[in-house]
Amino acid sequence: MKIKLFIVILFLFSCNTQKINNYSFKNKDGFSIQKLDKEDLNFSREENFNKTLAGKVSGLQILDSSSSTFELNEVMIRGERNILYLVDGIKMEPNEINTSIIQSVKVIKGPSAASLYGNEAVNGAILISTKR
Repeated sequence: MKIKLFIVILFLFSCNTQKINNYSFKNKDGFSIQKLDKEDLNFSREENFNKTLAGKVSGLQILDSSSSTFELNEVMIRGERNILYLVDGIKMEPNEINTSIIQSVKVIKGPSAASLYGNEAVNGAILISTKR
């Protein structure tokens, strides 16, 4: 009886949590990932991709630029700047991203993205899948 109970407890501790109501989850590799589907993103006439992520990803901050300049909004994940943007595996700048063709967005937080995508992703990565 004790052995069976011990095995069940070990099994429950080894299970990973999954996505529930758009919250972050940890996959088997331990990366903190948050996925947003097209329904989760509100692209109502918003051409700036960074602004579409505002308030939808935990740990992500959008720093508005001054309205008098044409600078882009800056994105920080967990306080770090210089985030890697990949659209279908191709590196792009956030101002080049067409929001009308986005299917889903995955945000990999922190230095764990560097083990997947190299040193450019040491501060995090935003992976965008488009409609094909």
